[in-house]
Amino acid sequence: MDIAIPSLTDITPHIADIVLIFISGMACLYCAMLSRRLKKLNNLKSGVGASILSLTQAIEDTHKAAQDAQTSTVQTVETLRHLLDKSESAAPKIEALILELEEVSKNAKLQQSQLNNIVETALSPAIDKAQTTASGLLKIVSDISRFKDTVSKSEDLPQDGKSDRLVTLAPMKRTAP
Repeated sequence: MDIAIPSLTDITPHIADIVLIFISGMACLYCAMLSRRLKKLNNLKSGVGASILSLTQAIEDTHKAAQDAQTSTVQTVETLRHLLDKSESAAPKIEALILELEEVSKNAKLQQSQLNNIVETALSPAIDKAQTTASGLLKIVSDISRFKDTVSKSEDLPQDGKSDRLVTLAPMKRTAP
């Protein structure tokens, strides 16, 4: 079995075809590999497509939040403008009320001092009179207490008929009022 080896001159015209077939095969393998990688990359669940989808959703949410914030800000500015106008219109009234309050306060202090003077001048004679009345009442109470002690001592002693009548009359007078 003799195998004939072709000579270099016989192979030379086919080398270009062989290299072209080999390069085409490699290009096909490379394209298949790129295709698989692109499919994984564009997958909406785990690839770049999912990232793009979530970024798009985040942009929409941010846009909506910005519009809501803008609407809320416009309403707040309008409310603040209304309150500012209202406070500016009330400021002169408040200033007038403050001045009136200060004047009333001064008048009240003046009337208080006048009333204190009147009370002090009218109260000192009344206090003296009350003290005199209180001391008189205390004297009466002490006299009653002494009389009561005398009556109780006289009940303990044997007495004749006249003194018994005084002793029986004394309790009647106490119970009558």
